[in-house]
Amino acid sequence: MLCTIQDLGRKGYHSIGIPNSGAFDQISFKYGNAILKNNANDAGIEVLWGGLRLVSMEDTIIAITGADMQPKLDDAAVPMWRPIPVKKGQVLTLKGPPEIGVRAYISFAGGIDVPDFYGSRSTYLLLGRGGYEGRKLEKGDILSSFATANWTVLENMNQYVIPTFSYPWRVRILLGLQKDLFDAQTIQNFGDKKWTVTDKANRVGLRLGGQEVKYQIRDNLIDSEIGGINPSNIPTEGNPMGAIQCPSETELIVIGPDGPCEGGYAKIGTIITADFHLLGQVKPGDDIFFKPIDYSEAYRALHDQKEKLSYI
Repeated sequence: MLCTIQDLGRKGYHSIGIPNSGAFDQISFKYGNAILKNNANDAGIEVLWGGLRLVSMEDTIIAITGADMQPKLDDAAVPMWRPIPVKKGQVLTLKGPPEIGVRAYISFAGGIDVPDFYGSRSTYLLLGRGGYEGRKLEKGDILSSFATANWTVLENMNQYVIPTFSYPWRVRILLGLQKDLFDAQTIQNFGDKKWTVTDKANRVGLRLGGQEVKYQIRDNLIDSEIGGINPSNIPTEGNPMGAIQCPSETELIVIGPDGPCEGGYAKIGTIITADFHLLGQVKPGDDIFFKPIDYSEAYRALHDQKEKLSYI
């Protein structure tokens, strides 16, 4: 359905309207490169839903991470989250769709060789730049990988904890940036509400519904006109990735890796860095619970996550 070349994305270009892009589920992506002893930013393939078929034109070694799309090499099932030797002429298929999750990642020894665009090989589809000719992969495309000298290292791998996905999705957030614009009851109960992903979900962002938020009444005339008369409006400002915008009382928008660099909707919270990768695995109809936490817990979660990756 949609396969693109991705790495860890490009940072520092919001001022000219270019978002981070990169792998939506960066933890699964990072595991793939770590398993192959690649550099963390080496480009691979992000696979949505499944249906991918690749023919190897040379001997190589790969790793498949993320959602389980029942990968097979020729007609034999192959393990995920482990190095997989591939011989010239063998056919890799990712059938899908997975039972839980929606994106898988294929990493290649050495990483995919495509042109660099603003410091990244990730595909930004809205601009038609990066990745493979700025577009999704299509039948007949030929991909190359960089040379690598790490193949022998893979025979003596450490054992490690394989990431798992659980449903319903539970995601930790930091309240803000405009939590003071929402009434006290909304803030107090936000973590108890179940939100459901609508059919408007892609790499730009996810729209969620099923509950409601309420805003503070803006008594001051000047306050009511800042950014617009709707209580959800604020002056346009930069959007952090994972920001939870509230364009109305009955809808949330979570900013994805290809999302807008700025916006004028009040943000009730932002998904912590350690949990943002989970948003890359949710699909329309899935339920999400948000858990507000403090900064110290957010930092600990990120530290623990990095520590697990270091054991691979």
